[in-house]
Amino acid sequence: MPPVVHRLAPVIIALNLIAVPTVASGQVVHHFAAGKGGPPAGELTAGRDGKLYGATATGGANGHGTIFRVDPTSPGFQVVYSFSGNDPDGAEPSGPALVEGANGVFYGTTRSGGEFGAGTLFRLTAPSTVETIFSFPADQADPRGGVILGTDGRLYGTTGGGTNGFGLVYGINIDGTGFQPFKEFAGGADGGTPVAGVIEARDGFLYGTTRHGSTMDVGTVFKMSKDGAFFQTLAEVNGPLGFGLTQLFDENTHILYMYGVTGEPRDLGSLNPFALSDSIFRVRADGAPISGNPYQQLYSFEFGHDVGFSPSGRLLLGSDGKLYGTTLVHTDRSEGCVNFGCGAVYRFNPAGGTPFAIRVFKELDGSRPAG
Repeated sequence: MPPVVHRLAPVIIALNLIAVPTVASGQVVHHFAAGKGGPPAGELTAGRDGKLYGATATGGANGHGTIFRVDPTSPGFQVVYSFSGNDPDGAEPSGPALVEGANGVFYGTTRSGGEFGAGTLFRLTAPSTVETIFSFPADQADPRGGVILGTDGRLYGTTGGGTNGFGLVYGINIDGTGFQPFKEFAGGADGGTPVAGVIEARDGFLYGTTRHGSTMDVGTVFKMSKDGAFFQTLAEVNGPLGFGLTQLFDENTHILYMYGVTGEPRDLGSLNPFALSDSIFRVRADGAPISGNPYQQLYSFEFGHDVGFSPSGRLLLGSDGKLYGTTLVHTDRSEGCVNFGCGAVYRFNPAGGTPFAIRVFKELDGSRPAG
């Protein structure tokens, strides 16, 4: 099975999953150091050249973040580009850092910088040329969720701005032309703040989450067409939704589900484990209820459980059909981290059962996994 790569602060580690259900071997691929960027931001992208690409939100030659490339099989870390923040260049790369197009060009977003200081869409061409292809206007600022490349060849993403100030979903051509906001959230029952971006599922629709809003001021899961003509709130989920979704098609029932975790990036200094109620959940893509409810809670993270608590990134679907995720902290304090353990990677079987930790981190091999 190919490695499952996770981002930790301040290291990159690759996990090779082993048949023994509670063990995963791991190898630190790179330790970040001064001048090489701050803690990595977003998920890593596996390029067609076999290298891993990612970004740091801070650090680098100019202190505004970097794009980096690393060879997971041998020493070979390289800072590809350091953002300057000077018009038209962006600053603070955001979201899942990069997506690779069929032409071998990578695309990504920054939260600030650009012509209006409100963020950029950029492209990276080999070996290290970065070009801003769109600057977000001030009233449509803060593209936090990165971009995806749709099956129609366009890029899709979200921002925290918009006319109503509750965020929007947009589409744009890969050359930076044709920017079009498709959905502007209004808060309340409509949801608000889609910080995690969107995915395109096998049915051709876009799916995403809002961090809060809805009638109960909790997160929502939404579905929409790529032209914005169709929009549906699938569920109001009890908890903030600061991370994205993962699709899973059940071959037995022929039902498409969206799996996710509640939670959001958190400050360890103010973390109260007894006040958290995060969970793993799923929603039917067709909007039909599950056992009479709009969503199904599959697991509740609690202080003292084997997998840790406070989910720190979206679930990933492995080639073995299992779901993998990370928790920010773990209750094992003997591993070198202050207050709480250093976090964990866990495996969850969507067919049923309880998730379990396949790796609990120690201070020397990284801590606080995220993304």
